[in-house]
Amino acid sequence: MQKFILLFVSLFSFLNVIAQNCNLNDEAKRHMLKAEGMRETMQTSDDMQLVANEYEQAAQAAPYCPDIYYNLGLCYEELGKKQPQLFDKAIACYQKYLQLNPTAENKSGVEDLIVKIEGKKEMAQRQQLQINKEERQKQEEVENEQILTKLIGDWIYPNSSPGNIDKWTITLTDNGVIKAYHSMLQPSFNSTDVFYGEMRNKKLYLKPQKEYGGEAIIELVDITRAGFYYVYPSGTSNQIIFIRK
Repeated sequence: MQKFILLFVSLFSFLNVIAQNCNLNDEAKRHMLKAEGMRETMQTSDDMQLVANEYEQAAQAAPYCPDIYYNLGLCYEELGKKQPQLFDKAIACYQKYLQLNPTAENKSGVEDLIVKIEGKKEMAQRQQLQINKEERQKQEEVENEQILTKLIGDWIYPNSSPGNIDKWTITLTDNGVIKAYHSMLQPSFNSTDVFYGEMRNKKLYLKPQKEYGGEAIIELVDITRAGFYYVYPSGTSNQIIFIRK
């Protein structure tokens, strides 16, 4: 925090004198002095927004003074580190500074500064996209876990012929493996196939333990119904609704 304050003070050191040459009116001068007092007593970077607010009011009172916009540019550039959308304001303020003072001694340096801020903005956007992606992935993981919890148990096909049972049993082993059993129970024939699964996009994808037949996709419809699809080389079957046993 101390390093931040010292750096910020050094950035403003020469502007407080130059701004006096703008023939500021009383209102603009008051806001400039308030901003100066605030920056001298800042404790955190969040306090800089208060400083920026004073410079904004000074700019409204004296829109002809370029140095006010330079000060604002410094504020928004620093604030942009936490709020990247403010980099655009920083750039606009520096451009306004050059527009009002086209022969500024530091013109070349300010132009370079604008390009650097554009780079900061691009990097911040990339970082935010990565953060958003990670947050979406975490949210998806939570939703998948919630749906899996609701899918665990026995599911029966309600329209089986009398004496026949078509049942899915979905389990979660102690080591976190999703294991499902598809049982066909008939008076003259019984069979059970084992599947291993994973949750993706709020659906349970099941692959058979043996390399035959097709895969299965299970989608929770509501707490008592689940839709089952079978995936074969020739295509995907229609949804078959199973009900919780």
